[in-house]
Amino acid sequence: MAEQIANEEEKITRKRRGVDEGSSSGVVQKRIKQNEEESEDDSETTEVDVWEQWKKFLDNPQNTNHLMQLSPEKHKIIWCGKTVRRRSPLPQDLYNRLQKEVPLITCHKISSYFVDVTKKIQDSKSYCIMGEALSELQSMSPIDKLLMPEKKFISNMCDNL
Repeated sequence: MAEQIANEEEKITRKRRGVDEGSSSGVVQKRIKQNEEESEDDSETTEVDVWEQWKKFLDNPQNTNHLMQLSPEKHKIIWCGKTVRRRSPLPQDLYNRLQKEVPLITCHKISSYFVDVTKKIQDSKSYCIMGEALSELQSMSPIDKLLMPEKKFISNMCDNL
């Protein structure tokens, strides 16, 4: 059902642009050949950046026309990550390369010493209440000196809200 709606939307878009179905396929074929030739030239000189390869893949209408309208890739967004599996229309080699080359962002928990005051800042219903909670955070003096950089980071982050 969703695929039918997406196909109908694509047809309407083509009609609005005044592109004939038969002529567009010839143009697409020429673009594909040009992209292939460019990629061959690039591979001979230097290794192509993974982002450039994704851009070429997503810019190619033949690769994206069959995607559903609400698919992230349809809007040139690559959905990937540690717990995200590759979807079948995406090239496996390019997806695997992205997973290997792009570092994952690790999450660090806030020290339990700062959790309550940080929640007060986040749950504030007015700027005045948030300012009071931020002042409370800034006036805290942790016993462990190793927590000082964390206090400074949280304070700076909340100060920019």
